[in-house]
Amino acid sequence: MDAKQIARINELARIKKERGLTKTEAKEQEKLYNQVLKNVRSQVTSQLNNAGYNKKSASCQCGCQSKDCNHQHPHH
Repeated sequence: MDAKQIARINELARIKKERGLTKTEAKEQEKLYNQVLKNVRSQVTSQLNNAGYNKKSASCQCGCQSKDCNHQHPHH
């Protein structure tokens, strides 16, 4: 996200507060917000990966590959 896009986000926020947004402006704002969220999510994911975090899998930790693991495990 570059400085021009950030400036536009801020401009649209100011316009929204002052007079409200047109449908076109609202769509543009939503698109820009989605870009920001995508960038933030990507940065957080990257930082978590670099820190050694591994997303938990849906399978049981014992390796049974069961999503609905009902048998006894020492870790339960």
